[in-house]
Amino acid sequence: MRYLVRWIGLSSLAIFAAGLGVLNWLLWTAPELETDNVHGGSATAWQPDLSPSSGLEFRPMAISEFKQSLEHPVFSLTRKPPEPRPPPSPPVVPKNVPPPSPPIPTQPTVGAEQFHLNGVAIAGNERQALIRSPSNQLGKWQLEGAEIDGWKLVQIEAETATIEFGGTRSELRLYGANDPPPAK
Repeated sequence: MRYLVRWIGLSSLAIFAAGLGVLNWLLWTAPELETDNVHGGSATAWQPDLSPSSGLEFRPMAISEFKQSLEHPVFSLTRKPPEPRPPPSPPVVPKNVPPPSPPIPTQPTVGAEQFHLNGVAIAGNERQALIRSPSNQLGKWQLEGAEIDGWKLVQIEAETATIEFGGTRSELRLYGANDPPPAK
């Protein structure tokens, strides 16, 4: 039974391909119809008369010439002009204004000696440093430009990281002799 189904399928496919081949041959060898000369016209393509005397010249129109379209907008369901916008409301002044933020400290609250560089990872243009600080005794991976306890991590090299606060820079060294062990 399975062979019969396969044979019928392949036979149908072969008959279909043969029919397409015959149709292609008929279309390829058929004479071309000359539809341009059926009614006594010329065989050249039609060209419109665009001379100034034909009245088909193009001239730009001013927006004021479209007054009817502006009064009845085409893309409005009611075709009525849009309602004028209401005047803007006055600004709302909050009653409970939070106090201004505290001034930026001029002296760091954490000294540079309290930071410890525990690791450096450099992959292409991305540089990270594992830095322990008073706020994170276990250490945290930081990208260049990150802020740590008020200090900014400005540069990471293979064995050093530079932090800055208010123009004062401090260099943290990897494998520093005075680094205490990490908290557990």
